[in-house]
Amino acid sequence: MFAANLKDGQLEELLHIPEPWYIDQVAFDLEQKQLDVYVKFRKRALFPCSGCGTPGQPVKDIADKDRTWRHLNFFEYPCYIHT
Repeated sequence: MFAANLKDGQLEELLHIPEPWYIDQVAFDLEQKQLDVYVKFRKRALFPCSGCGTPGQPVKDIADKDRTWRHLNFFEYPCYIHT
C-alpha cells in the first residue's frame, strides 16, 4: 500500500503547479507503477493571454476532451498530469 503524509498544497509545490491551478485528485497504481495527477483551475480564475500576454483574461477553452501530459518521473514512477 502506498501512502503519503503530505500537507495541503505540498504536492502542488513539489510538481510546480501554481495558483489558480490546484490538484483535484491523485491516483497511484502500484501494478502499472504510475502516478496520475488530476489538475483543475479555480472558477472565475483569470490568466494572461497566451497570444499577447495581456493579464487578467477569463478562460475561453474550446477543448472537448481531457488532456494528458507526461511530467518528469516522481521518484522512479512515471507521472502524468491530466486536466
